[in-house]
Order: sequence, then C-alpha cells, then structure tokens
Amino acid sequence: MKKQNIYKGFLDNESEFSHRYACWANNHRGWAKMKQYNRRVAKRRIRMWQRRHRSEREED
Repeated sequence: MKKQNIYKGFLDNESEFSHRYACWANNHRGWAKMKQYNRRVAKRRIRMWQRRHRSEREED
C-alpha cells in the first residue's frame, strides 16, 4: 500500500473546484501547510479509532 492511501478514509474530501480556486493557498506555502495539517488530523483520527477498537476488543 502506498503511504498516501493510509489516511484516505480519515480525511474529508475536497472538491476540485475549491482546490483550484482557493485564493488563500496561493501565497506563503498554503497548500503545503494544509497538507501537513490534514496529515496531523488524519493521524489523530487513526489513533482515536485504534484506541476505540482496542477497548472494544478488551471488553469481549
């Protein structure tokens, strides 16, 4: 599996229109910052999901 597909289910989808015409991202490395933020959010959601999943297993 490619590394980019790890976070796929844990991030919200962004439309191509908003990606193309977002004016805030054109300056000051906007998309790079957003990509890093999305990665952090996805990692946080993965950790929460894993904790929840582990606790459900322990209860069984």
